[in-house]
Amino acid sequence: MEGDKRSVIARRAADIALFTTIYVVAALLSHALSPNEKTLPADIWLASGLGLAALLAQGWWMGFGLLLGAVAFSALALPLPLASRFIAGAVIGAGYFSQALLGRLAFRRLLKVPIPESPRDVLSATLIMMVVASLSAAFGSAALCLTGGQSQAWQTFPDLAVRWWPHAFAGMLIASPAVFFLIEGIRGRPRKDFFPWILGSLILGIGVLLFTGIDDADRRAIRDRFNGEGQEMIQEIRNELDSDLQNLVSLEALYAASKSVEPEEFRVFASKVLSRNADILSLFWIPEVRESERAAYERTQSEKSGMTFKLYERDAGGTAIYAAATREEHFPIELIESAVVKRETKGYDFSADYNCLQALRAARESGEMTMAVPLLPNDAFSTSSSVLIFMPVYSGGFVPSVEERRIRTFMGCVAGWYDIGVLVRDAAKAVHRHDVEIFVFPGTRGSRKALLGFVPSISGPQEYTESKINRLSLLEADPSLAEPLDVGKDFLLAIARPGPGYGSFANRWLAWGIMLACAAISFALLVFLSLQRKVRTSLERFEQLAATLQEGFWINDLVKGKFEFIGAAYKKIWGVSDKVFNKHASRFMKSILPEDRQILFDAMEKNNLNETTDCDYRIMDTSGGIHYIWDRSFPVLDSVGKVIKRTGVCSDITELKKTQQALEELNRELERRVEERTRELNEREALYHGLFENSNDAIFLLSPEGKGIQANEKALELLGVSEKEFLAMSAAELDAMTPRELQPDAEDRVGRLLGGEELPPYERVFISRGGRRTETEISLSLVRDPSGQGFVIQSVVRDITERRKAAESLRRSLVELEAANIELEKASRMKDEFLASMSHELRTPLTGILGLSEALQLQTFGTLSERQAKALRNIEESGRHLLDLINDILDLSKIAAGKFDLRLERCSVAAICQASLQLTKGMAHQKRQTVEFRMEPESISMRADPRRLKQMIVNLLSNAIKFTPEEGSLGLEVAGDPAAKTVEICVWDKGIGIAPEDLGKLFKPFSQIDGRLSRQYTGTGLGLSLVRRMAELHGGSAKVASEPGKGSRFTIVLPWEPVGEA
Repeated sequence: MEGDKRSVIARRAADIALFTTIYVVAALLSHALSPNEKTLPADIWLASGLGLAALLAQGWWMGFGLLLGAVAFSALALPLPLASRFIAGAVIGAGYFSQALLGRLAFRRLLKVPIPESPRDVLSATLIMMVVASLSAAFGSAALCLTGGQSQAWQTFPDLAVRWWPHAFAGMLIASPAVFFLIEGIRGRPRKDFFPWILGSLILGIGVLLFTGIDDADRRAIRDRFNGEGQEMIQEIRNELDSDLQNLVSLEALYAASKSVEPEEFRVFASKVLSRNADILSLFWIPEVRESERAAYERTQSEKSGMTFKLYERDAGGTAIYAAATREEHFPIELIESAVVKRETKGYDFSADYNCLQALRAARESGEMTMAVPLLPNDAFSTSSSVLIFMPVYSGGFVPSVEERRIRTFMGCVAGWYDIGVLVRDAAKAVHRHDVEIFVFPGTRGSRKALLGFVPSISGPQEYTESKINRLSLLEADPSLAEPLDVGKDFLLAIARPGPGYGSFANRWLAWGIMLACAAISFALLVFLSLQRKVRTSLERFEQLAATLQEGFWINDLVKGKFEFIGAAYKKIWGVSDKVFNKHASRFMKSILPEDRQILFDAMEKNNLNETTDCDYRIMDTSGGIHYIWDRSFPVLDSVGKVIKRTGVCSDITELKKTQQALEELNRELERRVEERTRELNEREALYHGLFENSNDAIFLLSPEGKGIQANEKALELLGVSEKEFLAMSAAELDAMTPRELQPDAEDRVGRLLGGEELPPYERVFISRGGRRTETEISLSLVRDPSGQGFVIQSVVRDITERRKAAESLRRSLVELEAANIELEKASRMKDEFLASMSHELRTPLTGILGLSEALQLQTFGTLSERQAKALRNIEESGRHLLDLINDILDLSKIAAGKFDLRLERCSVAAICQASLQLTKGMAHQKRQTVEFRMEPESISMRADPRRLKQMIVNLLSNAIKFTPEEGSLGLEVAGDPAAKTVEICVWDKGIGIAPEDLGKLFKPFSQIDGRLSRQYTGTGLGLSLVRRMAELHGGSAKVASEPGKGSRFTIVLPWEPVGEA
């Protein structure tokens, strides 16, 4: 799973890398083909369509390739700083990713088809691409505005987005179907499925391209025309401004030429200038007054004018007047000539206004003209479109070349108050184009948003306010023209733009017409291809249907005299091709049996009379076989009702005819069998009636509602009624004869029986009308009613009174037998307890006897004679035999009493077997017998009681030695079976063997096969019984197999868990 996941990731990474490369190449190609590299995107942005096709064909993860490709293209192509390129690329890539992802979702959810084929689907796909193209347009335009690609003017965002959209849309229309076609074609999808989408989108895309191309051409033509006209108007304004400024230069020359200009001289000169120039509102003489010279200056000016002269300034509101503040330098109005100022303004200190102070200092230090827009309001300079222009004056009549000398010889400035609005209107009158607007803004020392001059167009507003227009929006307008108007050291900025009605898109209607024509052609082509596809599909389906039909389909053109269409089944029926039908029409007629030809001729005549016909006839094939043909034909009429064609179907019904004949034979056979079955049913009905009437059981037939229908003699006897009385009894009366209080259970079984359930017999007590009580067993079943129209309930009631008595007698016998068994078990326990007690009491003195006999044999009490020694040996053998007998009895009694406990532990079977062989070695040696030992596997470890396991093996070995003749052979075999989880311990001998009828006695206590053997072979008769009981206590068993004269095999089978065995 992990390897498959890595493989998928690697494959997708390779696809993303390949798509990123293709995207960058397509984007660079589109950009290179663009006639206007400043505008993005290109006329056709193929990369837009690539993204949608990739996500449709591969999956959403191809969007990462879109992001990477957009960033790479931006880094390579955009004319921006490097960091801005990456930012713009990320934003543009996000737009194309969103566009492709939304397009993919819309295709999947709205179209619900993998490929648009019908006109409706293609139109839906086009609308989807039209909508999602707005995403890339919005993101791309925002990226260019954000990163400075369009001078950081967000005001141009709507126009840029609108111009971007058709190019992205055209790229999607042309590239998406083509790329999707290539990808799916490689995967094996039929390429003809793509033709409607590709052709329709391509034609519409060409229409969009032609529309944008014509529109862009009109824009370029308008831009070129405007550039010439706007430049001409701005130049005229520049000339007028230069002329006005020359008046200020002349006034400066007046001061430079004389040591002192009298007020009258200033007034005469200024009045002439003001009368000739309406845009010059006032002229001033503004000397420089140091703070140290202020008092003397004010005194001198008061003496000259005969009035009090003080330097003053205004508050922020421009109304209150205050004495000028203490400053290093002051620039008061000493002389003024104005066409508009009606109040005395002499003494106003321009150094109180920051913009004016900076302009005056700049003029003093540079020796050039400067300009300022006053910051503080002043009713003397209240025109919003006016500026103050200062011209420095130096003592000596010339401008010093060194700044320090300029400051030292600076006398003051002549200044003019200029109404720029009037200036630009007057200047533009000669060359004014009615649909060109001119805006003039201050270039320095003034609010750059302040509109100083405005030339309106006839189609636009006649006035603008700062809230409605700003310089940045004008600069970003396309087209627009901006030129500086030099004012000495400073400048004014003149901006020209077309008015709302400037120019006209001469070819706009042509562009719309071409695009609409392409859309109409595209739609018509889609409709045509759709109809053609439907016709082709219908023909293919018709041919497929005709090929799969068992009936032969044919069309006969009566005008041309030949078959127009012959189905495969028709050819197969007749065994000839359509060429044979058309060239040798009489040949297939000869195949029809002569006696049936007239049938076909009659059908053809009826067709000519506009009738549909059905007919059957026979033909003979080339091998002489006869076939039955069914033929149905229809006439086809022309527009005037004349029969021009015959069409129809035919089928080989030979097998059908054979089947019909076989069915007729089967029908005759079925009728015969129905007669026989009816006869058998009648016989069975008679038999059933006999059994019904003569049955020893009472039989009732009841309706589902419990009403009596029929009853036999036993049933009537049980109820104590006649047949007439029975039939007249209701269901309630019948129920009353089985009182519920006398029943073992009160369950109603009729409902279960009618529900389809099979019911077991149940018992009920009947009370006859005479009061006789009868215990019965009832069996219910459903049988057909005598009329054969439905089912009735058959109730078979058996008298079980005698059976109940016998059962009660049997129950009492069982109780007595159970009491007897309890007494027997009690006696058996007493016997076992007695034997255990007696064995214990006997073993104690016997142990003393054995010990004393051993001591005597060892001659502890003196020397013994041979006769005495032999007697002691007999005593010892008899005592040991008796001790073995007592031990066996004691073990059996413990087992019977449930007090025999095993000490289970993990032990080695091989060691126990070796110890057992060692204990019996002496007995075998005395009889010169051979004892064999085999074990498989060689080492077996199991949980058992080692002492009791050895006791069982020794008992079996002792018996084998005992019953094997001298010099005979016996053996011990051990086999472990891991599959069965058992160990088998087998002792075999080749002794006297055991008869089959005696095998059942072997494992019973105190039993021996033959009394003669007990005299020949001593024994207690308890050994084998102990072996079996001990084996069973271990969870195993003991078994024997023997054959008289050949020997025996005694086997102990014990459970074995072969844990850790080798």
